[in-house]
Amino acid sequence: TMGDGKRIHVSSVTKKDVEEIFLVREMIEPVAARHAIENAKMRVLAGSLGNVLADMRGVEGNQRAFIKLDMKFHSVFIKNMNNQRISRLWLGLHGEIVRIGLMALMEGDRFQAVIKEHSLMVDALRDKDESAVMEAVTDHLITSKHSLFAKWEKKDPDVFDKGVTPVE
Repeated sequence: TMGDGKRIHVSSVTKKDVEEIFLVREMIEPVAARHAIENAKMRVLAGSLGNVLADMRGVEGNQRAFIKLDMKFHSVFIKNMNNQRISRLWLGLHGEIVRIGLMALMEGDRFQAVIKEHSLMVDALRDKDESAVMEAVTDHLITSKHSLFAKWEKKDPDVFDKGVTPVE
């Protein structure tokens, strides 16, 4: 169960799946951050992201609620671009990103790290520190990917058998 009484369906996720998803995220999310910088929307974005971050702090430990808010946090960046094609691409990846995010949270050590990494993004945006924004976004993606791969070292090297898909 997921901590809120919901049942989950276990499905396999390969390293290649994770690498491909993160490659796409590493292309999109820094561009979304740069868009906010170039369009002088950093403080507005910081406010929106700060609200989602506050909600995330309130559900720490509840994987399902946390990952939904994590997706909302990242989606705020994407929606801020006001680019329909990128929004459709992001929406198409939503399920896979959620599944991989749940994998990262399964051992419980990522909750505080994600909150800290998101806080760095919000603070940099609020301070209008362009280089810190870009560094925080990139570091968060790299750290998230490396966290998953570190868990892989403890598991089957080819298929991470703890991948999950929420069952509604």
